Amino acid sequence: MECEKEVLKANGQGGLLTCTIRPSAIFGPGDRQVIPGMLEVCERGQHRFQIGNNQSLMDFSYVGNVAYAHVLAAEKLAIPDSGAAGQAFNLTNGTPVPFWDFASRVWAEDGYYMPNNKKIVLSYNASLVIALISETIFSIKEMFWDRSQLKEGLSRARIKQAMSSRYFDISKARTILGYEPKVGLDE
Repeated sequence: MECEKEVLKANGQGGLLTCTIRPSAIFGPGDRQVIPGMLEVCERGQHRFQIGNNQSLMDFSYVGNVAYAHVLAAEKLAIPDSGAAGQAFNLTNGTPVPFWDFASRVWAEDGYYMPNNKKIVLSYNASLVIALISETIFSIKEMFWDRSQLKEGLSRARIKQAMSSRYFDISKARTILGYEPKVGLDE
């Protein structure tokens, strides 16, 4: 957020027009977090566990759509009265989906299909207890092993993240930039 403040503060100084793009959960070529993180869950055999009732919505951003939005922003900034200068734009694919539905699709595409009737659905409270135990074990391991060689397991922060809806209003990007996602989640 500090970087965004600086970029927006620079707007209009010396003739420079600026805006910021706020993408959420970027996936696609070059992704090192979203899809790789989901696939790591499969490699650990943890994709059979679902935390919560799958009511948490998440809106992902395909990397090509993010690049396209940057081009649109640059074009609009070249037009002084376009309304883009000094603005912050939320950016997603514009299609919030239940988190576990998206994760399941990713897993199935990579050969880790898990039918719903075989999933183990953990309640929020049960997940927190398991996470606390996992964090404790990790802390003990840190005393004896090099942290860089350890993989952190389930954490309370990850539980809260999995149980939280995270989607954003992209109407300003649609209205001012003319943004419409070019690549949807099904592609």
